[in-house]
Amino acid sequence: MPFRLRPYIDSDYAAVAEVYRDSVETLTRSAYGEEQVRMWASYPASGEDFRERLARGGVILAEAAREVAAFGQLEPLDHVAFLYCKGAFARRGLASEIYFGSKIGRVRQRFRKLERRLAGSAERSLNGKGLK
Repeated sequence: MPFRLRPYIDSDYAAVAEVYRDSVETLTRSAYGEEQVRMWASYPASGEDFRERLARGGVILAEAAREVAAFGQLEPLDHVAFLYCKGAFARRGLASEIYFGSKIGRVRQRFRKLERRLAGSAERSLNGKGLK
């Protein structure tokens, strides 16, 4: 199944909330009771907390069949805050792709920041020695 990864934008909120709800309702019933599933699945609708957490960044979506099929968030870099996939798209590797894509993206982002800091430091050092 072809899919593409892309960053979350605010207008994706309803689709991401639906992925969350669908994932909990279709993929967790064998391990949790009805009341637990109902409470868990209702989290996005329970207030602004879900929206605020997504706004922190690091959210990657997987689109398949012209819809948001899965999403994940690493926040902070070493912590999986969310990783959910619609039941219809489960067991197809989307969550793994999001996880590794997020990790690689975050590592690249940190590397670029380090690279800029090192370049700036080297430039200041060379300028201080009269070299340009």
